[in-house]
Amino acid sequence: MGLNEGIHDTISGEIYVQTEDIRECAVTTAKLKDDAVTAAKLSECALATAGIANCAVTTSKLKNSAVTTSKIADAAIGTT
Repeated sequence: MGLNEGIHDTISGEIYVQTEDIRECAVTTAKLKDDAVTAAKLSECALATAGIANCAVTTSKLKNSAVTTSKIADAAIGTT
């Protein structure tokens, strides 16, 4: 093998290694992007869960109000 062929093979090998490194970086970047999307979805789920919890509290308060209203009505009937 001549000097030029050796240099060519070395450069080709180096380009191949760098190309593989770039591919790995692209894959890692894609995974990080997927992780970011997953984190955003988890955040949305957490907000939705908090909203559901707030609805449950509101429903409980409405139920308590209905019970109170019923007791007031019963008391009013009892005084007539």
